Amino acid sequence: MQKMWGSLIWCYEHGLYQQCLTFMREHIITFVSNQIGTDVLNYEERECISWALQHNSGRKEHHSGDVEQLDDGEKQKKDIEIQVRSLMKKYPALKKYKRIADYRNNINHADMNKQSMKYRTIVNGIKELLEEIKPLFQKSI
Repeated sequence: MQKMWGSLIWCYEHGLYQQCLTFMREHIITFVSNQIGTDVLNYEERECISWALQHNSGRKEHHSGDVEQLDDGEKQKKDIEIQVRSLMKKYPALKKYKRIADYRNNINHADMNKQSMKYRTIVNGIKELLEEIKPLFQKSI
């Protein structure tokens, strides 16, 4: 976790904002994966974690639906979502994931979308996000 945090700070301090946001996203997925016991290198599981984080950021509790009628892949996705929701209560900083994804997408798509952001907004926002997610990395810092 210490190396992960160091990579975020280094990217920010060197103006590598897109890379900083990408690392934030990937490091948070890795953090969650380690917490819930999934394979950190499994692409499908990482995508499920990413979906669950984005889907549940800023949302209120909602009913999970009937898990019995889901196929194996959907059951795994639902199981990961339940674990992620529980983890978001323990680590509120995880709720910043959607904002990280929104900033990253804004840069990656060359500001060609309806949620266009100014350069200063993104730079200041990344600095705020770093402070807000710092508790996820603190035990190792």
